[in-house]
Amino acid sequence: MSVKITSLNVKGLNSPNKRRLLLRSLKSAKSDIAFIQETHINKVAKVRLTDHIYTVAVSAHSVVKRNGVSILFRKTCPFKITSEVCDSDGRFVLVSGSLYASTCHLINIYAPNAQSEQFWTDMITLVASLPPGMVIVGGDMNAVPCAAVDRRSQTGTDRAPGLSGQDRAFYTFLRRSDLLDAWRVLHPDDRDFTFYSAPHGSYSRIDLLLCNAASMARVVRADIHSITWSDHADISLQLAVPQSSGPWKWKLNASLLRDSDVIAQTRVALDQYFTENASE
Repeated sequence: MSVKITSLNVKGLNSPNKRRLLLRSLKSAKSDIAFIQETHINKVAKVRLTDHIYTVAVSAHSVVKRNGVSILFRKTCPFKITSEVCDSDGRFVLVSGSLYASTCHLINIYAPNAQSEQFWTDMITLVASLPPGMVIVGGDMNAVPCAAVDRRSQTGTDRAPGLSGQDRAFYTFLRRSDLLDAWRVLHPDDRDFTFYSAPHGSYSRIDLLLCNAASMARVVRADIHSITWSDHADISLQLAVPQSSGPWKWKLNASLLRDSDVIAQTRVALDQYFTENASE
């Protein structure tokens, strides 16, 4: 069974038109699970991010119209939710559950765009606290795994060597959490970007889907798509998840109890059994 996970920074979903556009885009992409960042929906707003196709949304909102993350689930998605953790500042949301027979943890992140070592330290602690299972972390990290290949200036020249403070904190998170950059694992020699910053005149790959070893072993595809209606490109990965039917259970065909031939044969068999096993 293939499960498709999409991640996209939407830069605000207070407009009904943008919400409809998002849901149509997810439907067209055949996404089963969607990590959405920068919803900009505050905690008291009565805004729905679901429809008849994406029927479940787990969200973390801020008290003001900033940040905001949501994980949306398609109605047919086999993910069964058992627990949720929603950040009070709208920076992350954690959903734990099962994907068929596999324990799975999903973390959607919208990281601070300024250096914040404490945020990444908290994320290290969060990942370390998870029970064994598949771990998939996605979102807008506002940092890159490797500045030398994941950033480029508008003129086509690379940024000067060296990591920013945010890049360093993010790299520490990757290393200590034992997470792999799914797109880079499957595209070791490619170069692509998910965001263009007009003020800085630079391209960067700050939108990522990260996997632990258990989930990376099941990733069969990872893609960076085009920048369309948002100022970020959507990214996606596909998981090949074994489908377990569970233990087999025998069930009586109740219609046999109304079949006269079966009833007669059963009576004969019972009479014979009690005759042969009668106590002396």
